[in-house]
Amino acid sequence: MYADFMEIMEIMEKNNMGKSKTNKFIKIFCFLTVLILVMASCTVKFTPKEEKEWEAIKDTGTIEVFLDFAAGLTDGKILDEANLKIKEKLNAEENPEKLDYLLNQYPGREDDFKNRISEIAFNSALKENTAAALRDYIDGFADYCKNAEFIDEARIALKNMTFNEAKEQKSIALLEEFIGRYKEEDAAMSEEAESVIDDINWESAQKTGARKDYENYVINAIWNKLNDPELKPVSQQYIQKPDGGHYFIDLYFPQLHIGVEIDEAHHLFAENQKSDKERTATIFDVIRQVTLKESEILRVSVVHKDKNGKIKLRSLEDVDNCIDKVV
Repeated sequence: MYADFMEIMEIMEKNNMGKSKTNKFIKIFCFLTVLILVMASCTVKFTPKEEKEWEAIKDTGTIEVFLDFAAGLTDGKILDEANLKIKEKLNAEENPEKLDYLLNQYPGREDDFKNRISEIAFNSALKENTAAALRDYIDGFADYCKNAEFIDEARIALKNMTFNEAKEQKSIALLEEFIGRYKEEDAAMSEEAESVIDDINWESAQKTGARKDYENYVINAIWNKLNDPELKPVSQQYIQKPDGGHYFIDLYFPQLHIGVEIDEAHHLFAENQKSDKERTATIFDVIRQVTLKESEILRVSVVHKDKNGKIKLRSLEDVDNCIDKVV
């Protein structure tokens, strides 16, 4: 083709055609045309070797085949596709022993294999659905792999399970243990546990009707809501009467000179209200003589009279509102 082109050029020059601008344009056009034809004839369409190999294995290959193939790839696009296949195979594999074997065979993929082994163990612990299984998983895999995703999920699951078990069993001991363990980590759930303890105590007080149960509930609720380790309250503070007898204040804060009395049913009877006032006056007088300070008595009533004049136990919400005012 090039020879033909040169021959055309010679003929054109012999005919003295190269002197005009038109002939120059024709020369350039002919040259470009020949060049394009030459390049087209030299172009050979072919499929790269890696692409051919990938097409042959991508639908039927095992994880080992994909791992071996990916190890020597230079084509970035095919490598991405191979890695996706490897991930699919990993997620489908449920046998930790096989994964552990592959981990030893392909140490370059350590993070992927360890993460999958950890995930399988976590799912197994969840399926067992016991606190013991979750603790065993956390103890065994806490430092196993870099990805702590499943360890974090296991800790959350264990926390929720521990709380729900304590709540279902209505175990104050387990709830207090839960609060001690998770108070700093999860303040909201710890507060919920404290609320459940309050409910259990109040329910117990309602069932037994015992004065001590009401008193314990109110005292514990006040102490928990104050949450001030600097205060040193005294329950059943002894007060010596001038006539040799004595009174007890249900809860007394010597640092503040404040006492708290829990009023129950007998405080609502008219015949007792006069003696209550005398009792309070005597307590004020004794404290004043001992401390040279004025004191204050705050009251929490756990009962009320309904519209028919019948004495009823207040709702837990009402009692808590009263406690909040005292606090």
